[in-house]
Amino acid sequence: MNIQFDPLIYKEKLKEFNSSEKYWKEVHLLDKLLNIGDSEIILDFGCGIGTVMDFFITRYNASVLGFDVYDYTNGLKDKVFTDLDTLTSSGSSFNKIYFFHSFAHIKQIADVLSKLKLILSKDSELVIITPNLDFDNFFKSKIKESTYRPDTTVVEHYNCEKLHNLMALNGFQTVNIGQFGKFLPGEPFNERIFGIFKVIEK
Repeated sequence: MNIQFDPLIYKEKLKEFNSSEKYWKEVHLLDKLLNIGDSEIILDFGCGIGTVMDFFITRYNASVLGFDVYDYTNGLKDKVFTDLDTLTSSGSSFNKIYFFHSFAHIKQIADVLSKLKLILSKDSELVIITPNLDFDNFFKSKIKESTYRPDTTVVEHYNCEKLHNLMALNGFQTVNIGQFGKFLPGEPFNERIFGIFKVIEK
């Protein structure tokens, strides 16, 4: 079945998901991983409706810009890029770039990472929070195939090993990587993985 992607419908789903308790637990983990410092410039890659951007701007008075192929935002519209080439040629340089529930949805990820290296300042960090492939496989094995409803916008799932290898292949050093989010008793895998990476200096 060919399911058409409708940005307006997806925007409403984002609003619902972004209000959940689980979502905000993950936002607070991202906050700790980023460890935002004074005068840092940050990019939210795959910013969606701008919920996390707005959180960091409000909490830290931080300088946060966003990128998303669909502009879902209203009040943050002047802070969001929708074209990657425009972003990389804008002269902007970022201390930190984060992917929060967006990394698994990106097509041609090697090309994206190559372009992001152009706008990462020296000693900057790239932070990723994404669904765990091992958990997804475990979850699928425990339910009836007829009831499994995968997210049709996901391009690729990762576990820690797969994410580490991908980033190394594309010129990034792993600073920290791990799992988090055991939401049900007895689960052998965590639902999410996180990673902090730096560009390998040539």
